[in-house]
Amino acid sequence: MTKEKFYKEYYGSPVIRNLVKDQFKDAAFAVGSGPFLKEQKWDFPVRIAGVSDLDSFMDQGLDIYRPARSTGDAFYIFWDLEYYNKKQRSYVYRHQKKVFEWMEPFIKQINARLNAYGINYIIDTTASGYHYWMKISKKSAVFRMLAEEGFSSESLRKKYARVSPRDIKRVMPVHCSEGRAYDCAGKLLEYISQRIRREMAKGAAKLDITISDSPIPGSGRHEGFSSDITQYAHPLYMRVFRVMASLHQKNILYYGGKTPAVDIVRRKGMSVDKVLECMWSAGKAVGLFHNFYPELNYSNDGFAKLFSEYKKSEVRALHREFELARPEELNIEDEPEKIKKSFTAAHANPALLEPSVLQQMINHYSAESPERLKGALEIIARYYNDPSYLWYNSSRFTGIDWKKYDASQSAHFWGRIYFTQYKLDNGGTALIRRIKNG
Repeated sequence: MTKEKFYKEYYGSPVIRNLVKDQFKDAAFAVGSGPFLKEQKWDFPVRIAGVSDLDSFMDQGLDIYRPARSTGDAFYIFWDLEYYNKKQRSYVYRHQKKVFEWMEPFIKQINARLNAYGINYIIDTTASGYHYWMKISKKSAVFRMLAEEGFSSESLRKKYARVSPRDIKRVMPVHCSEGRAYDCAGKLLEYISQRIRREMAKGAAKLDITISDSPIPGSGRHEGFSSDITQYAHPLYMRVFRVMASLHQKNILYYGGKTPAVDIVRRKGMSVDKVLECMWSAGKAVGLFHNFYPELNYSNDGFAKLFSEYKKSEVRALHREFELARPEELNIEDEPEKIKKSFTAAHANPALLEPSVLQQMINHYSAESPERLKGALEIIARYYNDPSYLWYNSSRFTGIDWKKYDASQSAHFWGRIYFTQYKLDNGGTALIRRIKNG
């Protein structure tokens, strides 16, 4: 079947059209991407438009995304988990069943953990992993707890308060509580990731679980199961996520694939074989979504239980140690060559954006002190804010536009997650300082 016939059979179904549109009732805009735009010679094959354009998105056979930010009472907490392979990026498409079997022990453990908290979730299965949908109410006590715990840089707070009438993503300011709660949601997912990581290390898992697509330094591995929480490094208004029942066409865009995949909601008791069978068949996917409605109840009590556990954890103590540290002033020219080389004009872009480089750099400073680490992160943020390193190509819309993203928040995020991981891997509690008011 050609991709055009797949589009017609799949997105031509009223079942799928209604299901997609139902997920935009509290969304300010929609985003689409896919081969159609690439074939039309778009420099950056991503289209952003009002929700009223969803029919044309589906007519064009686009992958469809909604904003992470809700216009209603819902505060979404979205978790992206997937297989990665640094040496063979198309490996999952050639060995999909095997890879999903490798991921299955992690999924069972994650489900058990979320069930124990009483958190409601929907599992959307992509061609390379899973997306978990969860939500709490912005009116709830736990939302206020997350907002009090979260971090927001001064520069990001200013961006949240700013309105850009010509930018559909920023026509309304982001309340500071929403921005801080978003950061804290990332902390909670980081905490669960580290718990699962420790629990699974006792078994015989084929894969390591890592935060972001970055192998553990010294592991000798080039593949793994990624808890990709990197969306929480960036402003809430910039983040979108693929909707349930969307097409998934990375295989066509990047790896020479011919047929789209479909994001399949994995329901209780559904086998991996059943999911993958429906994923590559337009007719079977439509049949699977008959009589399905993406009902997702609030998990206020469940996240309150998770937050309470997080507050008593080593992870949170390390977060506090990192956040309370005052940056030590550093001169990058005085630092070791293995650090200094990533800051040269020839290497800074993309070295200072590469998770594996950042992790090794952060590990180096974490072994010294959080103050020196914070000093190094300030230098990284200054580099991000320097346009001479060509982070963003405004004519092709590629790279990172740090005027919209936030350099300080991003550097802080990477410092926190890898500082925490380094300390946990190298002694945990024995290395935690006494935290006042902790």
